[in-house]
This record gives sequence, C-alpha cells and structure tokens, in this order.
Amino acid sequence: MSTASARPRVDVRLRMLLDSWPDTPAMIIDRRLDLLATDALADALYADFAEADNLVRMIFLDPSGEVFFVDWQRTARACVANLRLALGHDPHDRRVHELVEGADRGSPRFRALMWFPGG
Repeated sequence: MSTASARPRVDVRLRMLLDSWPDTPAMIIDRRLDLLATDALADALYADFAEADNLVRMIFLDPSGEVFFVDWQRTARACVANLRLALGHDPHDRRVHELVEGADRGSPRFRALMWFPGG
C-alpha cells in the first residue's frame, strides 16, 4: 500500500533552503524515514533505487540498498532504531505499522534486527 498521498507537504521556505545548497545532496525526512523532499543532487545520488521514497524500503527492500550504503549493517541498525523511536513517539501510527509490516514480510534481515536485535 502506497502512503505517498498521506505525506505532509514541505513548507516552501524549507524547500527554498534545501535548494540553496546546489553543491550538496540534501533531503528532508520525517520520523517515519519518508523522504519528503530532495534536491537535484540527492535525486541523482539515489537514482539507482527503484523508488527513493522511504529509507526503510530503500535499505531493506531495494536491492540497490545493500550496494549503496557502504556500512550496510550500521545503516540498517540505525534505521531500525529510528523506527522504534517513531513507534515510541506514537505507538498507534498506522503508517509506521504498515512500514514495519511491509519490511518484516519482505526482508529476513529487517525481521532479525527488528525483533531479535541481540541475536
């Protein structure tokens, strides 16, 4: 299920700030790790991903994730930690639960980190 239509809009002033760094890949993300806005360099940087819309999906579900992120294990652990933080902020956030369920179904590595972090 796509959650793109439910994403918040980025304030035009924040978008202008993002675009004011033409030599730096930049993005704005929310607590769910949705990419709310990216600049042209970030778009180019993430071009190999099927869809650069959410870091959880990019890291765990897109085959490009394992190649793109130099220290994939560290990135994956940080991603899961951020998801737990999002759930702690709002344990009833349906979009976070959908994201976790999708990654859980699609990635044994996500499942292992999410539910058995020490194992």
